[in-house]
Amino acid sequence: MKHPNLPHVILLSILTSLTMTGCGTIKPVSILSKPGDASIRVNNAQIGTTPTSYPFDFSKQPVYVVSASKPGYVDREMTLNREHPMVKAGNVIIQLQEDEIYQMTVESEAANRWLRVQINPEMNKDQSWQRIVDSVTTVYDSIEQLDPTAGYIRTSPKVRMFNHPTKRNVIVRTYLVGAIASADPLTYRFQVRSQTRPADAPDHMLVDYGRIFREDAQLIQELQLRLGLQ
Repeated sequence: MKHPNLPHVILLSILTSLTMTGCGTIKPVSILSKPGDASIRVNNAQIGTTPTSYPFDFSKQPVYVVSASKPGYVDREMTLNREHPMVKAGNVIIQLQEDEIYQMTVESEAANRWLRVQINPEMNKDQSWQRIVDSVTTVYDSIEQLDPTAGYIRTSPKVRMFNHPTKRNVIVRTYLVGAIASADPLTYRFQVRSQTRPADAPDHMLVDYGRIFREDAQLIQELQLRLGLQ
């Protein structure tokens, strides 16, 4: 004998199953950062900047990796599942830590590229050369190459190590190079070579870093002021 309510029981079972394994596991969660306006990626896919939100579907994927990045701060990653307290609360708050290297460096038009400075015509070659040496030696203790005749100067590298909160410690090293670019009119060119590598890696792993220490930038400005046309 057929049960009269059997089709309804089967239908109810199917709907319950779909609810438990489908839409019921999609959880929209707000994503915030401190400070705000950080770039957010979920499983390496860009979704926007904070504040934002994301519909996590834990039935399809039990774990998500959320990463936040912002210039001047260390990148941060969080691994989330449905049991994470922030997911349950509906708000994921990512605390970013200041990047010490970024805070101690600045962008500069002389970072790893040549900057030309035309010498004031009221100044002769010897006078301009002396001003260059005087300015450079106030920032760099050691000169690696110095050729007054050719107008070439290169300092020894200045090396600093920084502790990274989540990755290997890194070093940043800078050194200044200057040379005559033109004899008439007398023009020098300068650049600050800026490079970085993991602290425990050999020098052949050095890569260019697009920022220079603040005192390097001040040195470039001083050279422009003391040598160039005003």
